[in-house]
Amino acid sequence: MQQAPAPRLPGPIHGGWISNAKSGLTLAAPGSISRMYGAAPAWRWIMDTLFITDLRLKMTVGTKPRERIKPQTLLVDMEMTCDLARAGCSDSLKDAVNYNDIAKAVRARFRKARPFLIERVAEEISSICLSDPRVMSATVTVRKPGALPFARNAGVRLTRSRGKR
Repeated sequence: MQQAPAPRLPGPIHGGWISNAKSGLTLAAPGSISRMYGAAPAWRWIMDTLFITDLRLKMTVGTKPRERIKPQTLLVDMEMTCDLARAGCSDSLKDAVNYNDIAKAVRARFRKARPFLIERVAEEISSICLSDPRVMSATVTVRKPGALPFARNAGVRLTRSRGKR
């Protein structure tokens, strides 16, 4: 029994994919990208994760007077949900969410900042991540080494999605 050919869809390859720029989601057609990645041929939403781990930020942060004297190092992890299929097919940076640009923007934002709470730091980082319209959600973890004498780190983790605040 012969399988029906995949419908012709707009995209970089025959059988391609439908990309919704507004939502940032891509729908793969049977026999196109889904086969490229070894998945069973079927219409499906593709959602991927771009991440940065252990980004070091040196800043004055904390509520205690001793914490306000000299800068401390915070460790930041970011996970951004976005569609990486177009960049994976084109092999072009213009189609990718550029993690270097995001890391630079985060470091620049906190170069002279003096927030009191790491919750504030995490909120602002999530806003920076979501400033790229292709990022649908961002999970940010901020760790403060040495905040507790009996633990390696204390920290916060939050997840923010586009349009949900």
